[in-house]
Amino acid sequence: MSNLLPKRQVISAGTLLDAVEIKPLKSTSMLLTIDMEESFDWDEPESSEHSSGEISGLKVFHSKCINRKITPLYLATYQILKNPVAVAFLRDAHKKNECEIGIHLHSWNTPPKLDVEESFQCNLSLENEKLKLDSLVNQYIEVFGCKPLVHRAGRYGVDYSSFENLAALGIKIDLSPSAGFDFSCKGGPSFKTIDNKAKWGDETQNLLCVPVPYSMFSRGPDLITKHFQFISKHIFSCEAVRLSPEGNTASRMKILTKNLIKEQLDSLIVTVHSTSFEDGENPYSTGDGKVEKLMDTLFEYLDWCLVDMKIAPIKTEQLWQAYSDKKFNCEEKII
Repeated sequence: MSNLLPKRQVISAGTLLDAVEIKPLKSTSMLLTIDMEESFDWDEPESSEHSSGEISGLKVFHSKCINRKITPLYLATYQILKNPVAVAFLRDAHKKNECEIGIHLHSWNTPPKLDVEESFQCNLSLENEKLKLDSLVNQYIEVFGCKPLVHRAGRYGVDYSSFENLAALGIKIDLSPSAGFDFSCKGGPSFKTIDNKAKWGDETQNLLCVPVPYSMFSRGPDLITKHFQFISKHIFSCEAVRLSPEGNTASRMKILTKNLIKEQLDSLIVTVHSTSFEDGENPYSTGDGKVEKLMDTLFEYLDWCLVDMKIAPIKTEQLWQAYSDKKFNCEEKII
């Protein structure tokens, strides 16, 4: 039996070092992230056609953020960065200091084309993952004139080995792991042993990995989880719920947030897909009134965070500086 590590190493509780805040945030803070992506078949991403032309709903979302002085982080795919309408929107918003921009790898439709495509980038060889990340980063540089600093994998599909490729490209923050979730039944990674705390993705502490947070909810009325949080998981069947308006009510997101604050989690990563704001573009936006309902859910929750809970919006540089005294390298000058 070989003593060598496998070609790719999965993420587990023992592979990541907890990041310790050296400049603690003054209060609980929130980073609003949007996976800005093309439309595709979520059941068969590798074989489906895609469309990336519609962002009218996203513009409505963006204006609501600006009215609340929230700076969203848009994580853009290769196909979005090839879309002139989307690029013009991102350039304009960034020029006005209304957003931040990172990258979101959809490995199945990012060049180079492979004989067999994978929807989870952690299932690629390290060499092929690097080639696809190079294509995405180079397209970002071509569009914006600088390197990206933030990454999230499509379908949350990273493993520990991915961090080597990301760090080599100068990525400072990875937002890929969805803590508490297991995608192994779909051929993807499992994050069931990962907690919500920020981690270092490499030994040199140059790559900060911040999971999308979760809490366990009883399968039943949310009041069970709200009032009996510490005993419900031992009595009732439970499921992991991430901090997103997709598939959740505002009430559930509030319960989840209070649970995270009890865990003393200082930075909350809220996530949503851009296609959830466009009619019929993904499962969460297909059906009468679903886009409006999701938008209402999200902003009811955000208003509650801002007004009732005094949770402050945060930017990626602030997040980085809470854990590192190294320069974040904010040289992002959008053309």
